Amino acid sequence: MYLCTERKELWKAFSYGYTGQLLWAIAQWYVNPWNDPWYAGLNCCGVLYYPHGKGFLESTRLKVYTESLQDYEYLTILKERAEKYYTLYGESSLVSQAKNIYQDTELVEKIKTIDDLTEMRKRIASLIIQLDAERKIF
Repeated sequence: MYLCTERKELWKAFSYGYTGQLLWAIAQWYVNPWNDPWYAGLNCCGVLYYPHGKGFLESTRLKVYTESLQDYEYLTILKERAEKYYTLYGESSLVSQAKNIYQDTELVEKIKTIDDLTEMRKRIASLIIQLDAERKIF
């Protein structure tokens, strides 16, 4: 559930029309997080990288954040394709299906599990491909 919740944050940002996000810190540790992960009671919240040898090790949080950025891009591409299609050819079933996704401000609340999220992402990808193929708009 946690991974789904974290991934949905940028879906929510998209529905609000946000175009950016500020990350307060990505590697803030004053002590070795491997020895004291509960430093200051934070459980390393916000940490995307951990020290590892002479470099860094990416966190699960970073991997999930990367996936959520990709989700945001999918939503952006879907909206762009549907709007261009609409401008060129008018309303269609594909445009309506796309709008039902990217204009749905409650979409994030309908996604309860990572499987729901994965299925929605597949649906978005399918619509993008269909919009592109239908009239060769891109």
